Amino acid sequence: MAQVTAEIKLTSNSVTSDNLLVDLSSAYTCQVGGIMTVQINAVVTGGAETLLASNMYETPAYVWIRNMETTQGNYFTINIGTQDSVMVLQPGEWAWFPWNTTSAIRAFGVNVDQIIEYGCFA
Repeated sequence: MAQVTAEIKLTSNSVTSDNLLVDLSSAYTCQVGGIMTVQINAVVTGGAETLLASNMYETPAYVWIRNMETTQGNYFTINIGTQDSVMVLQPGEWAWFPWNTTSAIRAFGVNVDQIIEYGCFA
């Protein structure tokens, strides 16, 4: 059994009249997991490539996705199940979210050979 800790810290003294301070940490115990870096060649939603197949992991599961691109405009669109465009990740952006594993997670970019990093921890 492994432990995965997700942490996020947001600070600002200029967004609102009040200072912003969010400092959260959550630890998850998981049986399986890992991160992969791959090239995505799909450039249309109908051809979106499967990152994580449905029912591939037990629940609860947590997903990490990061757009490894650095060129402005090379974004990825993430689809979950039949829901298109659940999120768009611009270069350098990332997401960490719970996944019920009943629907596949797919991605497509705007150019062939874009690089994406993803993983699942369950």
